[in-house]
Amino acid sequence: MQVGDLYDAILDEGAYAALPGMIAQAVGGRSSVVHRYERNHFGPPELNTCYFDAPFLADVLALVAQGGDIWTRTGLDTGIRNRAVAMHKLVPDDMFRGSTLFNEVFRKHGDDTGHSLGMIIETRGALLCVSSQRAWGAGAFGLEEEAALDALRVDLNRVFEARELIRGQQGRITDLTDMVAAGETRILVVGPDLELRGASPAGEAVLGLGDGLRAFQGRLAFADRRIEAQLRAAVRATIARAPVARTVFTAGRPSGAEEWRLRVVPSGRQDARSCLILIGADEIDGRDRQRLWLREHFGVTDSEALVAHGLVAGLSPEEIADERGVSKNTVRAQLRALMGKTGTSRMAELVGLLARVP
Repeated sequence: MQVGDLYDAILDEGAYAALPGMIAQAVGGRSSVVHRYERNHFGPPELNTCYFDAPFLADVLALVAQGGDIWTRTGLDTGIRNRAVAMHKLVPDDMFRGSTLFNEVFRKHGDDTGHSLGMIIETRGALLCVSSQRAWGAGAFGLEEEAALDALRVDLNRVFEARELIRGQQGRITDLTDMVAAGETRILVVGPDLELRGASPAGEAVLGLGDGLRAFQGRLAFADRRIEAQLRAAVRATIARAPVARTVFTAGRPSGAEEWRLRVVPSGRQDARSCLILIGADEIDGRDRQRLWLREHFGVTDSEALVAHGLVAGLSPEEIADERGVSKNTVRAQLRALMGKTGTSRMAELVGLLARVP
């Protein structure tokens, strides 16, 4: 399996149906399940799976709705986000054997599933619970399988983010660029050298401001040339359907206004020679609200809040330092200050707290 193959699931429903099988294959599992939960409506999830039959899935969905799926519930309650975890570390075997999931679903259907590997991915519009399972006799998932699922996180996030863009659209969409002109989202369509190939009206308005981001000789240009080079590399990798380590960028604005937050999104077509850049107005507003909340409740400084935003976005301290153009030691010091002010002792605990900030 090539990572770029996942992108077919953006527009091709057959490829989307095959997505769980691809995940299971990549991590050494027998089955895989993707739950998609609306952020503001935590009701029955959208479910995509492989291996399990319809009666089994009906029982699983009923159990999930009641909060009785011990693997999913525990994963959500820990607050761990954007990182793969072998579930035996959170739910020991004896606890799982005593659970409703084991006794009223797996045993009922004569299924010998006993181990799970899971990850909760935060997208713009939903939480994705991605998991893979295998039989008791196959043994628990280990560090190698966790790393394999971690390696898929960025691309899975991009697949579902792109699907969010077309969710609810009427009619048949053959390319994400088809919806640009009519959309109110700030979208730019660019080629591999950041040549501008289209923009939504809201995107054109951003370019018209010329505040740190503008069109120059048919290409995107930035006040910060370092960000321009990094963004170009991400765009080229996206168009080539190659693995991309980083997809979110921030670009400063000479006016002193809140920085632009840019997200590179694949088009979903194998023959596409362009991709999308989303300029997230909602993320900018949300970051500002979170910054004020953290300041009010924990006395967090603006610099420390930027570290908090990066952690919630799934960036490592090293990636945060690179994005902000500061030293790793500076970010580590701000991370220690965050832990001290929030009363947390581990990064996973801190990220869990931050993920719940309104």
